Amino acid sequence: MVLVVANWIVAIATILTLVYLRSQIRGAREVSGAEFLLRLNDRYNSKEMVKNRRDLANVLLEGERRQLPSAVLDFFETVGLLLRERLLKVELVWQYFGWSTLHCWQAVKAWVKEFRQGEQDQTIYAEFEYLSGEMMEVEQRRRGFSPDLEKETASFLEDESILTS
Repeated sequence: MVLVVANWIVAIATILTLVYLRSQIRGAREVSGAEFLLRLNDRYNSKEMVKNRRDLANVLLEGERRQLPSAVLDFFETVGLLLRERLLKVELVWQYFGWSTLHCWQAVKAWVKEFRQGEQDQTIYAEFEYLSGEMMEVEQRRRGFSPDLEKETASFLEDESILTS
C-alpha cells in the first residue's frame, strides 16, 4: 500500500513539474519573441532600411515595370515566415508592422504576381503574402472594417518616398 501511495506522489510531482516547465518555456518564448520583434522594429527603422523603403516607394510611384529593390520585400518575407512558424505573436506584429505590411503588399502584389509567372514559382514572396493576409484579419477584427487599400496606398507610398534617414 505504501508503495502505491509513493508511486502516486511521484506521478503527481512529475506532472506538476512538467506543467511548471511548460509555463516557463512558454514565458521564455514570449519574452524572446518580444525582444526579437523590437530588433525587427529597429531594423525596419534603421538608416539603411529607411533608404530602401524610400527607394522602393519611388520605383513604385514611377510605375515602371522593372526589378524592385528587394530589401523591404525580403524584410516582410522574413516577418511572415517568423509569424507562420509562431515565433512572433500576430497581434504584436500588427501593432508594429500591420499598416506598412498591408500597404506595401497592396503596392507590390501585381509585380509579385508577374514575377511569379515569369519565374514559374508561386512561392516567391509567399510569406509576405501570408503576412498581409494575417494583418488584414487582425485589422478587420480590431477595427471592425477593412481599410480601403486601393485608396490609401498611393498616400502611403508618397509618405515613404520622402522618408529621411
